[in-house]
Amino acid sequence: MLGLIYQETDKLVQATSAYKRGLEFKETPAIYYRLGILHDTKYKQLKQAEKYYKLYLASKLNAETDKDEIAYVKARMKQLKNPD
Repeated sequence: MLGLIYQETDKLVQATSAYKRGLEFKETPAIYYRLGILHDTKYKQLKQAEKYYKLYLASKLNAETDKDEIAYVKARMKQLKNPD
């Protein structure tokens, strides 16, 4: 995934653009997950992160193969709602 390569090399604008371009071709849970992570951890844009996390959870997920990501997103969203 090109967006992930950009993200890992701290080319955040290019990463965001690549992920969003990917959504134009096919909406996949992985792209929503990566956009959520990007906005959460790199941009610190928590409302945007929450938006993408919600889209991720609303996607057609595989409960078995995506279980770690699902658990992370649910826990993170809970933290975002209760930041204490």
